[in-house]
Amino acid sequence: AGCVVTPGLIDAHTHPVFARKRPAEFAMRAAGKSYQEIAAEGGGIVSSVKHTRAATYDDLLTMAHKVADQMLSLGTTTAEAKSGYGLDCDNELKMLAVIEAINAEHPIDWIPTALPGHSCPPEYKDDPEAYINIVIGEILPAVAERRLADFSDVFLEQGVFDRDQAERIQRRAKELG
Repeated sequence: AGCVVTPGLIDAHTHPVFARKRPAEFAMRAAGKSYQEIAAEGGGIVSSVKHTRAATYDDLLTMAHKVADQMLSLGTTTAEAKSGYGLDCDNELKMLAVIEAINAEHPIDWIPTALPGHSCPPEYKDDPEAYINIVIGEILPAVAERRLADFSDVFLEQGVFDRDQAERIQRRAKELG
């Protein structure tokens, strides 16, 4: 009585590994600000990158367990779990290793997706091509070597990556399997 029985829900787009929530940005979006406006004020992906890079593996694992518990309590049993808040090799690998650990320890099923092409990190904001070369030449090969992701994704958006850049990243991911 008073309950619903339903098959497990599948979340097709999540970023469940992060160091700090961004509730103020939700209010900004609700008030009509664009992603670009929020990013220009220091929010968005760059904010998550800053905090995620500063977090230890254990910090991220603790937060990810809380996220996984909450998702499961609300009926989500399977989710695509994207990285993308590291934006350098060590931190992208750290995020994907947390996803791997959750899959080994928790009943939720996170499908790991490498997303080093989520944004251009602050240290490459004036040279996105140099960052793309790092994604193609360092990050994706390291992810593939460690078998930490089943899929790859790129944020194709004005002011982030254009179609040619996204295609180059995805071609390399496909070559690496």
